[in-house]
Amino acid sequence: MICGDVDGKTQLCLRAATSRTFQLLAAVDLQTSFYAKKDATPLAEGTVCVHGEPTIPCITTSAAGTGTLFAVPTDTDQLISFEKPGFTKVLCSFGRQQQETAFSYRIPSDSDLAAIFTAAGLTQKSGTGVVTLSVLEANAGLAGATATLGAAADGPFYANAEGMPDKSLSKTGAAGTLSWMNVPEGTLELTVAPGSGRTCVPLNAWGTGVGGKFQLKV
Repeated sequence: MICGDVDGKTQLCLRAATSRTFQLLAAVDLQTSFYAKKDATPLAEGTVCVHGEPTIPCITTSAAGTGTLFAVPTDTDQLISFEKPGFTKVLCSFGRQQQETAFSYRIPSDSDLAAIFTAAGLTQKSGTGVVTLSVLEANAGLAGATATLGAAADGPFYANAEGMPDKSLSKTGAAGTLSWMNVPEGTLELTVAPGSGRTCVPLNAWGTGVGGKFQLKV
């Protein structure tokens, strides 16, 4: 859901829902799962790390594409990185307001990412990333949502049923997914409007304490 690093892709997931109370812990064991975007094949032998936290050991994903990072701090916002040859380097947001301790991502291959740029009619610029946002309700994509990104980037591009950028769309479709391309490096603000009186809470995102506003790092 990437991301945000040089020539990478940032995935940010939000859940459209009513607010709920949850308990914050100083650290959690974070269960991660990674699959190929195209066919959901488990991505074995991938390297998963807490970005910028050298004291936390990196792990290698199993044959099932899974792995657990131990004692991930929850008192600060974190980035979880995934790297595997032939696939896009991903930075996954894990916020201090995080409600989940297990999540999965579908990662585009290098050829998948090239096809996405082609569908958008763009050329990937060196030193930039791709930000992908999924707006979810009841663990399914939410149609009708819009979002803006505080950066000079190309997009947003809302995804069609095949998961490809569709310039004719101005809101999320059934997949609830949209993206920005050629996003410059930095800490950026994302504003989400889920529509129909809904509010968003972070699933895999950095919250700001302001409704509908989130942060991410590219």
